[in-house]
Amino acid sequence: MLILNIALSVSLAATSTLAECAEPPCMIRMGLWKQEPPAENAYVNSALRNFNRFAANPAFKMGADVGRNLNRIAGANAMAIMNHYDQAYYANISFGTPPQQTVVQIDTGSAAFWIGSKACNDAKNCNDLYPFDSSKSSTFMNISSGKPSNVTYGAGSIGGVMASDVMNWGSFTIPKQQFILVDYEDPTIFYQQNGTVSGLVGFAYQGGLQPTVSAMGYYETPIYSMVRMGMISQPLFSIWLNGSTTGGIQTMNGGEVIIGGVDPARYNGDIMYYPIVNVSKSYFWMVEITNVQIVGTLDATKPTAPLSITPLNLTTTYGLMDSGTSLITIDPNFYTLQLLPTLQKKSVGKPVTLTTDLNTGYTRVACTDAQRLPSIAMTFGGKGVSGNQPSFEITWQDYVLSDAQGCYLGFQAMNMKNTGEGNPVWIFGDVFLRKLFTVYDFGNGGRVGLAYAANTGKAFGVPLNAQSIPDVPSVKVDNATVSTSKKSAAAAAGAAWSFAATGTMLVYTIFAMA
Repeated sequence: MLILNIALSVSLAATSTLAECAEPPCMIRMGLWKQEPPAENAYVNSALRNFNRFAANPAFKMGADVGRNLNRIAGANAMAIMNHYDQAYYANISFGTPPQQTVVQIDTGSAAFWIGSKACNDAKNCNDLYPFDSSKSSTFMNISSGKPSNVTYGAGSIGGVMASDVMNWGSFTIPKQQFILVDYEDPTIFYQQNGTVSGLVGFAYQGGLQPTVSAMGYYETPIYSMVRMGMISQPLFSIWLNGSTTGGIQTMNGGEVIIGGVDPARYNGDIMYYPIVNVSKSYFWMVEITNVQIVGTLDATKPTAPLSITPLNLTTTYGLMDSGTSLITIDPNFYTLQLLPTLQKKSVGKPVTLTTDLNTGYTRVACTDAQRLPSIAMTFGGKGVSGNQPSFEITWQDYVLSDAQGCYLGFQAMNMKNTGEGNPVWIFGDVFLRKLFTVYDFGNGGRVGLAYAANTGKAFGVPLNAQSIPDVPSVKVDNATVSTSKKSAAAAAGAAWSFAATGTMLVYTIFAMA
């Protein structure tokens, strides 16, 4: 067997296949696209210059308690996370003895845990915030046995040595948490780090609590360490992501990772659980998408006209929940032949003009037209879930974002297939996950839980001066109430720029028979 590790750049026509790997680590991950903030944007430049001050805030430092009592949830602890310009979510974790602060991106779409080293940064080969100085930790251990550890991404790569040290995150202390101490970041990762983050912590499923080393490279993640050591009563974690509403940095209320349980204060209604696809071999938190429907908005010229519901023709398709991806990536054929034409057709009044840039993969829309776009409702679970399932809906105020060039849809076409069946795989990134409270359960056969998030703000979207749309009623879709009423316009205020990110994952190896 000839194993081809193919690094795939994210583009409109990028193609990937989910498969297994015989000799880990062999990670290939879709890279995070970052669009440099405009030089003239004083707000952004000032925020970047003051990032250290924000990250050092005592309320955020060392994974501080979020200020709410979770003692009613036995064995569960909530840790604050930071919203970085609505494009990534960071946690503050300390390593070593005495503790050294690090800031890492939360990524449910990959498993490697890595931190930039001080030596690498001193040599200008890394570009990290709060790099880790192993020479100052009395508990640091190099466990590499002389073998390098490399992670290759679709756009970029890192290299280093496997190590272990004391990790502190909130009230959790793990004596010998494994991680990669990075001694090299290629130019792409070097640029992406931008001195604003120390590394990345992965929370991928990796075959659950009985992982096999052949499953695309196995890493002992912090959540697995906590389960193994009996630190939590339930083998699960949950995530609540908040939108900035301004496009800036949120250190005080950017979101939460709840380890070992769920917090009812962070969601509305009931949590619906869906089985993971190919649970024994799955690397990802991936579920089947049952259907996709377009919910037409009310025609402003006909106040009494009913809302229209248009089901789209969806073949067997899977959805991958990934907090490390900013947008929603969609199968190119479905995106270009069904979703975009139907969004245009079902918009209020005349069809909205949507223009896709083949260089970036972004679909642009005039900010003044964005409010005329319809909602998108999706159900999950496929044949693995019995009975009627509720739809989860995102409105234009959820999926329209903005940057210095104007407004764009929070979607991107990407041709990604799962192994064996060759069915399309979508990535549900932060555009989707901000709308929902998500539960990642290693137990109960492996499952993902979804419920509408409570008390969340929107990401920075359409400027206030471009909004004007009447309130409209709700409609029933697959036994779920889909509300299309006007949201608070305050959710759209703020600075106009973005990282233009499509994702921090994925892990693929493409196999060819020799």
